[in-house]
Amino acid sequence: MTMVAAQGGNAGIQTLTVIVRGLALGEVNLAHTKRVLIKELLVSLGNGIALGVAAGLVAYLWKGEPLLGAVLALALMANLIVAAFVGSMIPFTLRWLGIDPAVASNVMVTACTDICGFLAFLGILTFFLHLF
Repeated sequence: MTMVAAQGGNAGIQTLTVIVRGLALGEVNLAHTKRVLIKELLVSLGNGIALGVAAGLVAYLWKGEPLLGAVLALALMANLIVAAFVGSMIPFTLRWLGIDPAVASNVMVTACTDICGFLAFLGILTFFLHLF
């Protein structure tokens, strides 16, 4: 569970850093929100699939439980997508509200990815356990 939250936090902060830098340098603005969000979501989907499959395979080989590997893979994919979304949208939203995104974004992104990471892992696991 902690790996899911930590990877989401890492990805979210990296996305946040790129967006805040782009806003500070004038490379992106509020008009670019949709294009940036789509690009970040596609990148996170690719990263989520690659990391999810790798981590799921390791979990399966380590514990011998295919369900654990599948849950870990799906939770990582879900949390990386959430990380890209909040890492992109929080700075744009704060800029739109007139708040400096460099000051307030980090805590919000970390909180969102930690909460969603734990909820994704436990929620997906609960869903699969009810099937058996």
